[in-house]
Amino acid sequence: MINYRIVKRYAQALFGSLQDTQVEGVYRDLQYVNASIHQSKELRALLQSPVVSHNKKQEIFREIYGDSISAPTLDFLMLVAEKRRESMLEGIIEAYQELYYGFMNLLPIECSTAVEIGEDLKIQLSQNIANQVQKVVIANFDVKPELKGGVVVKISDRLYDGSVRRQLELLYKRLADAEMPMSLQNKLGFSASGCSAD
Repeated sequence: MINYRIVKRYAQALFGSLQDTQVEGVYRDLQYVNASIHQSKELRALLQSPVVSHNKKQEIFREIYGDSISAPTLDFLMLVAEKRRESMLEGIIEAYQELYYGFMNLLPIECSTAVEIGEDLKIQLSQNIANQVQKVVIANFDVKPELKGGVVVKISDRLYDGSVRRQLELLYKRLADAEMPMSLQNKLGFSASGCSAD
């Protein structure tokens, strides 16, 4: 289980040790490290093993990343291994990413649509949200046919549901005396009570 207090403390310590000009480079280094660990089952197992000494893990970090990441990032990996926090590395990288996004005024969002939409519409939607939040939006788009139409946008822990499915659900809730036809219930995936089956 990840200790989020420790994870955030390590990420903040790394972030606070950097000059402004180093922040982005370290972010890219950490993304590279994270991707390489995810791609290698053997490396993950080795780093998470309590049997392997921290000195050996430091050697592995140097061998794999010594020529491909900056000195501040490599030094941080050495510290993580020395303190036996390598099992928390993924969480630390995520916490650093949040700090990086704040520093760069970036906002990641998740956009779901019922069908694939064109690049022009993606750009327009991203720009509209960026104008509202006054941040640079990093949008990830995916397709969820069950939405029937419209768009669902997730920003941090908030969900903005503009899908046809949600609008129909709200409509039938407002019309308390009206019963949703069984054919429509089946089509939308609602249970007999009119609630979403999801």
